[in-house]
Amino acid sequence: IRDVGHRAGFPVLSLAPAMAARVGETGRFLHGFAGTGLGTGHWNTGGHHEAGQALASWLCDVLDKTTDNR
Repeated sequence: IRDVGHRAGFPVLSLAPAMAARVGETGRFLHGFAGTGLGTGHWNTGGHHEAGQALASWLCDVLDKTTDNR
């Protein structure tokens, strides 16, 4: 997807590095649930929260750069 974005001229955010960094900082699982096993499967509430925070921060940076170039 990053290559497609580069060729087409649109920014792409890869969430994996940002989310891995948050796991390293907090030690909290961002995947899985108590009943089915933490650390596997779909994002849990914490995973959705961290993804939203990373996306919001990244999007603000992208929009600031876009605004600065006008």
